[in-house]
Amino acid sequence: MKIANVFLGKTLGGIEQAFLDYTQALRLKGYDVVDFVHKDGLLKDKIPLEVRKRELPFRKRSPVTFYYLFQTVKSEKPDLILVHYKNSLGMFRLIGKISGIPVVGVAHNPKTKHIIKSDFIFSITEYQRRIFIEAGYPSDRIFVVPNMIDADEPFKAFDGFQNPPVIGAIGRFDPMKGFDTFVEALGILKKKGIKFRAKIAGAANKSYEDFYKKVLDLISQNHLEEDIELSGWTDDKKSFYEGLDIFVMPSNFEPFGIVVLEALKYSRPTVSSTAEGPLEIFSGTDAAVMFEKGNAKALADALEKLLSDLPLAAKCAEKGWHLLKERYDLRTSGAATLDKAVSSVFKQLGKA
Repeated sequence: MKIANVFLGKTLGGIEQAFLDYTQALRLKGYDVVDFVHKDGLLKDKIPLEVRKRELPFRKRSPVTFYYLFQTVKSEKPDLILVHYKNSLGMFRLIGKISGIPVVGVAHNPKTKHIIKSDFIFSITEYQRRIFIEAGYPSDRIFVVPNMIDADEPFKAFDGFQNPPVIGAIGRFDPMKGFDTFVEALGILKKKGIKFRAKIAGAANKSYEDFYKKVLDLISQNHLEEDIELSGWTDDKKSFYEGLDIFVMPSNFEPFGIVVLEALKYSRPTVSSTAEGPLEIFSGTDAAVMFEKGNAKALADALEKLLSDLPLAAKCAEKGWHLLKERYDLRTSGAATLDKAVSSVFKQLGKA
C-alpha cells in the first residue's frame, strides 16, 4: 500500500520529528511512503535520501496551492493520506473526497476544529481520543498512536551526580512549556543553598518574545545568571542529554512530549509535570518523579528529593529506559502500533 505522509509547515519541532518518525516506522512495516513537505520549509532537508519526497508550495486558502496539491496527489495515487499539519487538512480532505482517497488527521493536540473533518483520526494519547469522542467523532474511527522515537541507545546505569549536578530542560520558549516555573524552582533551590548548574536548550520566535523576556527577568530576580546556561537550539541531542544529571519537563500544557522520550533514551533521571501527555506516559510507573504542573515549589521539592536520593535517581533512569523500549520504540512497539492503526483503517475500507 502507498501512503502519502504530509507536513507542510516551515518550522522544526516536536510535530515535525513525529512526521519523520512516521515515515521511518511505515517504511519498516513495508509501506511505500512518499513525503509531502513545504518547498521553503526546514523539514525538506531532514528527509533521508532513500525516501521519496515532493516539495510543494503552501498558502492557506490559495487556489494555486490547491491546484499543486491536487495534481501531486493525482500523480502519486496514494491509497491513504496522513496529514500532520492542521492548516492543510481542509484542502486534503477535499482532495481526498474528489479522488476517493481516505484522509487521516494525525492529532498532535486536542483541538477539535479541523481534525474532526478527517475520515479517520490518529490520536497521540487516550486523553485526546476521549475529547474527540465527546465532540461527536465516531469512536471506531479514532486510533491511539503514541509518538515514538528510535530508541537505539543502550541503557547506561546512573552511578552518581556531577559536582555540582546539572539539571536541564529543552523546548521552545512558549508559555505552555513552563520555563518560568522551572526558573522559579531553581531559585528556591538556590535559596536553600543547594548547588547545581542548569541548562535550557531552545529559543524564542517573535510570537513569544515577551515570555522569553519574562524568563530572563526571573533569572535576574533570582540571581541565577551564573547558574543557568541558555544554549539555544541544539542539533546534538546526545551531548545535551548525556551532559545532564536530571532532565526536567516543566510544561503547563503538553499534548505528548517527545523530549521526555529522548531523555529516557539517554537513561536520564526525569522530573515531569502532570501535564496531559507526560501524565499518560508515566502513569502507573516509577519511571519519573512527578510534580503538580505550574507549581514551582512542588518542582523544587521533586528536584531536591531526587538530588538527595541516588538510588531513586538510578531507579528512575532504569525504569524510564525500559518504559521507552517497551512502549515507544520506533523500531518495535511504535512501528507495530502505527501499522495496526493503518491496517485497521484499510480493513474498514475493505482494502485489507
